[in-house]
Amino acid sequence: MGLMDLAHSMIEFADNFTQAQGVQATVQHESFISGGGAGSSTHMPPVARPAIVEYKQREVRTSSGEVAMSASTVTFLDPTVEVDINDRITLPNGESGPILALGAFVDSTQKPILTEVYLG
Repeated sequence: MGLMDLAHSMIEFADNFTQAQGVQATVQHESFISGGGAGSSTHMPPVARPAIVEYKQREVRTSSGEVAMSASTVTFLDPTVEVDINDRITLPNGESGPILALGAFVDSTQKPILTEVYLG
């Protein structure tokens, strides 16, 4: 078993364990379809996804290189969840904000095995 196989196994264990222990909450994820004029955009219908939600402010560097204050972090332990910077995430308390930055651990195929989303 290689190191990446071990990482996959550990994240899968963490996903199963945190779901079983009630640590994960359900967020609504709306995947971006297209952007229109005047700031409008089209998204897919929301999909309920389990995730670890941390309500904690921290500075993050946005995709444009600016430093911004993130209000919360959403961590998806399911490697099949793909998030784009233009997607929308609604937290269990109903709050939503722009996705300021994304972070991920990726495997040799450049596919994420864990995704972190920093919301403004």
